[in-house]
Amino acid sequence: MTSVTATPFLWYEKGLDELVAGYRDVFGDALVTAADQAATSVSWTSIEVFGQRFHAFAGGPHESFNDAFSFFLDCPTQGEVDRLWERMIAAGWTPIQCGWIHDPFGVRWQVVPAGLHDCIGGPDAAGAQRAMSTMMGQVKLYLPALQAAYRGEG
Repeated sequence: MTSVTATPFLWYEKGLDELVAGYRDVFGDALVTAADQAATSVSWTSIEVFGQRFHAFAGGPHESFNDAFSFFLDCPTQGEVDRLWERMIAAGWTPIQCGWIHDPFGVRWQVVPAGLHDCIGGPDAAGAQRAMSTMMGQVKLYLPALQAAYRGEG
């Protein structure tokens, strides 16, 4: 019996040289695992970011990306959220709200600290509502403020 895998396949409008370089700048560990070199640029590639592989294809104009699909970066610490966010901003990514940020290629990312769900989904309904309200006012997520809101402090 063969092993079946499910891998996201993303269709980009333009060549992927800039995409691969941009992801390497931001993530450091984004790896091109395979690539097809067209006459002047990469037309398809497989990329792995933090262990998640996806295929990228430069197929010309097509449907745009939207918030219905995003990569969720579950960060173990607030320091990791801060580090990634700073690199993304420096690379020209567009911050949105509630930890969402759009890369220059149209893909949406969520940069989330571990512990977020303990705040917005915790057993104290009033605390969860306070944390959710606080989160809605944040751009980059800041866990200490979310935890304080959950506890009713501040």
